Amino acid sequence: MLAAERHSLPYGLRLGALSIAPGLGASHRDACLRALALHEPPQYAPLAQAARRAVPQAMQAAP
Repeated sequence: MLAAERHSLPYGLRLGALSIAPGLGASHRDACLRALALHEPPQYAPLAQAARRAVPQAMQAAP
């Protein structure tokens, strides 16, 4: 993706139900990077859900 951007080659992204059409530019790159950063592969979803529950509990227990 970043190499395609450097070489001015349009690129897109498909992650599960999310689809970003091919494009170029800083806002397109940022949208793709954000989607990748927030993507939870199905096999890790239970772990991510458990982590989200644990963080608020740990913050409440802190002095």
